[in-house]
This record gives sequence, C-alpha cells and structure tokens, in this order.
Amino acid sequence: MQALTLVDMGFLYTETVASPKHVAGLQIFSVPEDYQGNFTRDLFDCLMSQDEIKAPFNLKLKKQLTGQFHWHEDNNIDLSYHVRFAMLPQPGNESQLLNFVEHQHESLLDRNRPLWEMILIDGLKDNKFAIYLTAHHAFTDGAKANQLLMSYLSRNIDGAMTAFWNVE
Repeated sequence: MQALTLVDMGFLYTETVASPKHVAGLQIFSVPEDYQGNFTRDLFDCLMSQDEIKAPFNLKLKKQLTGQFHWHEDNNIDLSYHVRFAMLPQPGNESQLLNFVEHQHESLLDRNRPLWEMILIDGLKDNKFAIYLTAHHAFTDGAKANQLLMSYLSRNIDGAMTAFWNVE
C-alpha cells in the first residue's frame, strides 16, 4: 500500500459537501464527418468493453487506524459506475451542457471506489459530443489529469482505441 502525501490527505480531511475537493475537465469534440452511426454511443461501448482497470485507476482509499490514508489496489471495480453515457435534451446547446456538468460537479466522489469518473455526453448541437472527467485532488491534480487525457487522444479515427484506465 502506498501512503498519501500530507497535501493529498489535506484534500480529504478538508472536503465537505459545501467544498468538494475534486477537479474536472470538460472537452467538446466534433463527430468525424463521415461517421455512420452514433459515434458517441459506439465510443462508449468500445470503452466499456475494456474492463481491465490498471493502476492508478484501480486504486482505492483505505484509512488506517492511525487516521493515515493509503492507496490499495482493487481488482473488482464496477466500470459502469465510473464511465457513464448521458444524452442532452434537444436542442443540446451550451447552456444545457453547462447546467448538466454543474449538477454533476456538485456531488462528492464515493471514497469507497477509485476517485475518478467519466461521462460521455451526446446530443450536443452541430454534431458534437463532450467528455466530462472528474478526479479527486488526492488522486491527481488538474494539470496531470489534462496531460493524461490529452495523451490518449488521437486524430487517427481508424486506429485502435485504448481506454486510459487500460494502459500501463
């Protein structure tokens, strides 16, 4: 088990419903022009088929009797909890997207599970979709989370897709 740093423990001890300590990113993408079918749903299905979750995305908190938090591996994770699909109502405008994300961001992450979630959001106007990724500050900071997500993006729509939680 790996102990958390004092800074990371501080995020856990100071978190309240009124002051969540998670970071999030919202990315908006255009569906490939010639794509036949529902790209966002197909992407979601592809990601859900990659149900082997590797470190650090399989790490959960464990609190010791001393009050110290440690990370420990959990190889029995419900991917459907961490990766979800959402459909905005028509017309799928920016205001609706931001209201949806605001509502999602209000909830604390479940400390009995790995401290990250991802929602693929379909139904945006102009043939777009969004990815909303949330992670607890004890798990990662915003810059690292953005670097991680950007490292898995590709312009090659014909290439094999590997979920970020499935890469060592």
